[in-house]
Amino acid sequence: MIQPETKPKIMIVDDAAANIKVLLSILSEDYQLFVATSGQQALERLIIKPCDLILLDIMMPGMSGFEVCGALKANQTLCDIPVIFITGVSDPESEKKGLDLGAVDYISKPFSPAVVKTRVKNHLTLQTTLAQLKSQNRALQEAEELRKQVEGIARHDMKSPLNGIVGFAEFLLTATDIPAYHQDSLRVIRQEGLRALHMVNLSLGLLRMEQGTFTLAPKEVDLIPIFCDLQCDLDMLIQGNRLSLRVLLGERIVCKEEQFMIWGEELLCFSVFSNLLKNALEASPRGSPVTITLQREESMNAIRIHNHGAIPEQIRERFFEKYVTCGKSTGTGFGTYSARLITEAQGGTIHLEPVDANETCIVVRLPGIELPPDDRFCPL
Repeated sequence: MIQPETKPKIMIVDDAAANIKVLLSILSEDYQLFVATSGQQALERLIIKPCDLILLDIMMPGMSGFEVCGALKANQTLCDIPVIFITGVSDPESEKKGLDLGAVDYISKPFSPAVVKTRVKNHLTLQTTLAQLKSQNRALQEAEELRKQVEGIARHDMKSPLNGIVGFAEFLLTATDIPAYHQDSLRVIRQEGLRALHMVNLSLGLLRMEQGTFTLAPKEVDLIPIFCDLQCDLDMLIQGNRLSLRVLLGERIVCKEEQFMIWGEELLCFSVFSNLLKNALEASPRGSPVTITLQREESMNAIRIHNHGAIPEQIRERFFEKYVTCGKSTGTGFGTYSARLITEAQGGTIHLEPVDANETCIVVRLPGIELPPDDRFCPL
């Protein structure tokens, strides 16, 4: 048997004693019931002791049910209490007005006990479910905020030991009695420490981009050295799958001595094209070509990454959304999302360009810088 203090609380608001008596007889077994015989009385009592649901008559002297409902929805404390109008008027316009004011349902007079019980039960269940969802949503938001704070602290704390590694390696490299082969090792330690430090800085930047607090510090960036470095970094993947990688300026192979300048941040550009190029190489059939085409345009410079691998149809429309991945056991769905986030943070755009069904072409456009023409030719 349900204990009285645990039963849902319902307020009946009606000026007719007969209606109140009928509703009490129908609902008293399952609910705690409270009565108000006028709209003003109901509002005064609800402010002191809110309930879980209100059964509200429309036609009452003084304040009508519509006025009471409007006052309830305007009150921040009472606005979420579901209101069911009880009425003997069968008028579509009245019903519409009540629903527009925020009522959840109507019960017509004379009362059918089965209808009253069912509608009251359904709306209380719905209200409980909505309250649980709101609570869960709040908990999820708090957990997400805590996660971001912890990640931010962790990233920040990682910078100190990495700075120490890089600094100590640089200090040892100034010594005159370090053998050459040890100096090479120290340069590798310094380089990898710098790379890890750059990754930490980038992750902090991504967090700020998501929060809308990132501040760009743009300067002139030459993309050709970035693609040279990426070609070296990804050489094992290229050779292992017998792929070929070409970097074109327009329709010809680019020269190392040439420049392809954009306006942005070097680390951000490295991250964008590292993610996109690695994805393109991994998705390419063995022995196929991957082409990066650089094209100077009026105000934006275009970078096209083309490969012979199709993006699955089910994710094509959501390719640059967070956590979207398909068919990759180790995929996180974060690479293309971060590429979009970083590109847009630099004032650029990124999209898929229409190509044949078994191919993919991603186009990144970044603010360009005009340079004088250079006819030197030295393939990568």
